Amino acid sequence: MIAVAYLAIFTFFGDALASRWFSFVSLPHRLATGFLVGLLTGTWISYLTALLAVNAADPMAIGALASSAVMLVSAIWLRRHPTALGLEGLLRLRSVRWEWILVLLVTIVAGAMMIWTYHYADGSLWIAGDLWSDFGPTSAISQSFALGHNFPTEYPHYAGEPIRYHFLYYFQTGNLTYLGLDPATANNVLSIASLVSMLVIVAALGERLFGSRSVGWLAGGLFFFHGALSFIPYLGTFPSLGAALASLPSLDHFLSSGFPYRGEEWGIWTQDVYLNQRHLPSAIGILLVVVLFLLDRLPRPHLGPPQPGLDGVRRRLATSARGLSQGASATFVHPIAVFRSTLRDPWLPGYLLCGLLAGLLPLYNGAIFIASAVVLGVMLVAFPNRAQMIGLALVAAIVAVPQLMFLRPGTMAGEQAYPAFHWGYVVDDPTPLRVATYLGFIFGPKLLLAGISLAAGTWRQARVFLAFVALVALAFLVQFSVEALANHKFIHTWLIVANVFVAFGLVRLWESRPSAWVPTRLIAIGLAGVIVAGGLIDLVPIKNERMYQTGLDGDPLYEWVRTTSKPQDVFLSDFYVVHGILLAGRKVYLGWPYYSWSAGYAVEQRQQWYRDVFALRSARELVSRLQAAKIAYVAFDDGLRDRGFAPRLNEELYRDHFDVAFSDPDNHYGHLTIYRVPTDRDAAAALPEAPAADMYIGGRGADLGLFMDPGGIAVESSGAVLVADRGNNRVQRFSSDGNYLSSIGGQDAGPGQLIEPTGVAVGPDGIVYLAAGDRLLAFGPMGNFVRALSVPGLAAPRWVDIAIDRDGAIFALDAADGLVARFAVDGAITTFGNPGSGDGQLHMASGLAVRDGTLAIADPGNGRITVFHGADGTFVRALPVSEWQGADALPADVAVGDDGTIWASSPATNAILVYRPDGTLAGSLAPGGADALDGPTGLALGSGGRLFVTNAAGSRVTLLTSLQP
Repeated sequence: MIAVAYLAIFTFFGDALASRWFSFVSLPHRLATGFLVGLLTGTWISYLTALLAVNAADPMAIGALASSAVMLVSAIWLRRHPTALGLEGLLRLRSVRWEWILVLLVTIVAGAMMIWTYHYADGSLWIAGDLWSDFGPTSAISQSFALGHNFPTEYPHYAGEPIRYHFLYYFQTGNLTYLGLDPATANNVLSIASLVSMLVIVAALGERLFGSRSVGWLAGGLFFFHGALSFIPYLGTFPSLGAALASLPSLDHFLSSGFPYRGEEWGIWTQDVYLNQRHLPSAIGILLVVVLFLLDRLPRPHLGPPQPGLDGVRRRLATSARGLSQGASATFVHPIAVFRSTLRDPWLPGYLLCGLLAGLLPLYNGAIFIASAVVLGVMLVAFPNRAQMIGLALVAAIVAVPQLMFLRPGTMAGEQAYPAFHWGYVVDDPTPLRVATYLGFIFGPKLLLAGISLAAGTWRQARVFLAFVALVALAFLVQFSVEALANHKFIHTWLIVANVFVAFGLVRLWESRPSAWVPTRLIAIGLAGVIVAGGLIDLVPIKNERMYQTGLDGDPLYEWVRTTSKPQDVFLSDFYVVHGILLAGRKVYLGWPYYSWSAGYAVEQRQQWYRDVFALRSARELVSRLQAAKIAYVAFDDGLRDRGFAPRLNEELYRDHFDVAFSDPDNHYGHLTIYRVPTDRDAAAALPEAPAADMYIGGRGADLGLFMDPGGIAVESSGAVLVADRGNNRVQRFSSDGNYLSSIGGQDAGPGQLIEPTGVAVGPDGIVYLAAGDRLLAFGPMGNFVRALSVPGLAAPRWVDIAIDRDGAIFALDAADGLVARFAVDGAITTFGNPGSGDGQLHMASGLAVRDGTLAIADPGNGRITVFHGADGTFVRALPVSEWQGADALPADVAVGDDGTIWASSPATNAILVYRPDGTLAGSLAPGGADALDGPTGLALGSGGRLFVTNAAGSRVTLLTSLQP
């Protein structure tokens, strides 16, 4: 009830403010205007009062209470002190029953779409798949206010810096959640009311422009039918119309035109945009409120009776031009006189109010603020009352400029500075014809109807259309951020107003001269049918959205975060999108990077910090860095462990020195463990420094963690890494974060002892197999000797590498005899290959890898990778490796991915070569900095797309996580 009372108060305040200066065509128009004005201004008042209470324990409570009092008192005062403009006559509003029925119908349709795609049930949030990514940042922002203490405001996916994203709408949804609504209901109440209010304003604009309430409401209805022609090629893919229609109820994806245009498959020209970007309708509605006020202030044209057709438009253009030129030459009005006259204009405060509304938009919706500046700029040029419009612009600038300076990032994402000239929007190789084709395919029937409307309309109406057409030009000429597709907001804003002209075009066709009724009405029905058909098909994927569930009330993680951690706490974690930590109102140090990147944060710098912190070996330095970043908790889960972005994951350090704050024994959250960062700086100073044995640091020597000519490498199912330390006659085992664990072997010829091991592999049962000179040895997981393997008939093999397929088959490479021995699970032993340079022959082979029967062998002596069918030894193909030519003294290795991609080490060039599944060379990997390769030899793929590399010259191991060039 508190949330409902708050909604009523800001609507009451908005109506008191709006009805003082704005006129209305109906009671729904007045209510819609009051709601939108109250939403924008009330949100600002609530946020600023809460911000002033930043040092209080609960700023949201103070903000809600103080802002409600301010709005209520202000509204009462405004009611008791009416203006002297005689608005009473304008406020005799006409409302008819069918109009209220239409409002109810629009509310039902909008509500069904909003609630279906985002709702709360049984203690969980249910989010549609196409909304999941967009609701990552927005739901986190809302909850950071509802359950957190986000003052001064930070981006929940990028804690520690001021927010650089327009957030005020989501502050308001968080405010309503704080006042008692669940997160989905809070969002849906505002979203539904905003969309319905915007459409009511559209209906009022139609009535004001064309003098027809029918035109207005038809324009509002056309909002639900975008008119894209993408359904035509889709239907054409079926053998019959019946088959096509039968497929439509199960359609679960948005249709694309077939042209190479980005965004169509995301539903960018469907209602999905308004379901994703819930703050868009209210911002567009505010712009239309301002436009309606300006239209009401214009003098009525005196150009005689309407003159239909293009000739009439040309005559009116000529008449207007003559009037302007004659006035300019005959009369000079001194600027001071204009200024004094403007100050005496009783409507001037209304202009200034419009400037305030436009100026409040940057932190509410930055794109619509830009759209407002463009539309109002064109209206300043195209219409009279320019002095008042300048006053409007000055107020808007004074209010907006500080917001724009606040929002502008210190380091823009990427090297390009924005805004920047960018011709063509998302059209590849844009030409005027290609752009026209794009627009025609996306809005085809509507463009025709808008053209009919312009031909039959007045110059006054055409100027309004021109002001909004400027937004289309803006979208195709200027890029405002790293994501050019984001300009769709300008085109959507144009389309909403274009629907008014489309509606008038339909009415004009329908009400043509009686002699032309049959053809014009058939044309109207045909064009309307195409628009409606495409729109209905666009709505089907929304109905068939896949829903994702995330727990709230009663969910152990959510409840723990909400009740145990502090509202200001920051978590270091995996790159979360929607997660219990964020929904509980807390911030993460780095969430899904796209959000921060697209907002202009210096994401690359923070990503490097992220990698460095997860690679630290010193508990003391780790705590120091976490405390400096004000991180309270560190969360490890399978996503973080397997993703590989932080390659040297140091979870063992947390296990040894940090307290576990939350654990996930039942694996509800991907084996999540949350560690509490120590807050006592003296205790942190007593923690140990980095251990000496670290495979990523390595070094040449015989001590533990050091290497002498390291070669083969393998990864156990636990994540531990085995490195064949040839020069030290041992195999060392390390944790995935680099810490030394144990060793196998020692220099001797006896059982369990090793001489120059070069290859290592791990079987499905955990048995470790080693290739060491003339012996193949097997060891248990604890390092105990198990058995030796041999091939009858081989007198003096030189086993250089060993690999194991998923089915347990063992493959050993004998460089001396140029062959491969296969040890089947049933004990059968087969061999294939022989020395030479022909197909299937090997020369100075040094490494092999197998994956699902595909056996790849590094054959540097022949300068190639030779590929066999592992099951029967059949030769498949050879991949030339120019980097191995003349480098046969340098051992090389290969790795095979699940999809058939092959990686090959190139010691001579300090790179890893990447071959596509079809055998073509994709490029090479040659990282710089601390990850630079130094004589790379052995390769081993780990989980999560990680590649471990031994560096023979550098005596260390490198971990690569970006495996495509």
